[in-house]
Amino acid sequence: MWEPCLKEEEEGSDKDRLRKTFNRKANSIKIRTSGYARPTDSLAGSPLTAHEAAGPPIVALGKFDALHIGHRSLAQQASTLGTPYLISFSGMAEVLGWEERLPVVAPAQRTEVLTGWSALCRNIPVREHVLPFRDIRTLSPEDFVSLLYNLGIRGVVVGSNYRFGYKAKGDTTMLQTLGADHGMKVIITDLVQNSIDNVSSTRVRNCLVEGELDEVATLLGRRHRLAASLPSASLLVIDGPEQGVHIPSKYFVNLPPGPGVYPARASFADWE
Repeated sequence: MWEPCLKEEEEGSDKDRLRKTFNRKANSIKIRTSGYARPTDSLAGSPLTAHEAAGPPIVALGKFDALHIGHRSLAQQASTLGTPYLISFSGMAEVLGWEERLPVVAPAQRTEVLTGWSALCRNIPVREHVLPFRDIRTLSPEDFVSLLYNLGIRGVVVGSNYRFGYKAKGDTTMLQTLGADHGMKVIITDLVQNSIDNVSSTRVRNCLVEGELDEVATLLGRRHRLAASLPSASLLVIDGPEQGVHIPSKYFVNLPPGPGVYPARASFADWE
């Protein structure tokens, strides 16, 4: 079912044309173009804030590309000790010379996904704090844990395969030792699995490429949402009743599924 979110506008405008065209059932791609409030991106600065009813900041560490059920499990564990945070890193591809690629989760949707996790985290909002990778990549394991402590973090939750510090010299055993030295609680969790293998962002990406959207939904704990940022409604190619639309791939802001036709529900934000 199309659910266009369009305000009234003069006859003949892009929005007016879309309102008339999509006032019916159709198959399509879900579109969101809302603004995005980027999480804090800083190495120093003020300590992380604690939720008044939850306790001190407790962070989950990892690469939170897909925000899948394994990441959600880390946040749940963190919420048992205090205010749950995800610590992620910006600029890794640029610093390490990796090829740039679209994220699994559109930037504008990350806060919405984390908000949906709060019901499983004692109704405490899950927050995200971003550290610039360029500034931490050469930190030793000892200095990295000291940085976390200076940010007001009093507990850490990681998966059993987590490594940290320059050239990944730190492992979970070292993290437990360094955490104890700083009076920080450390929880090591087993990797989340489904019926086939460990849940990972790489698996999510591979399933998207293969068009296995039911498996993607299982790994994410939600349906995949595809977002596009279109400067004009005229860029949509409308096939006709019950047929859906085509969207030029260059306007996607997160990873689409592989080539194919997929049933979906679309919503539209306003064009300026």
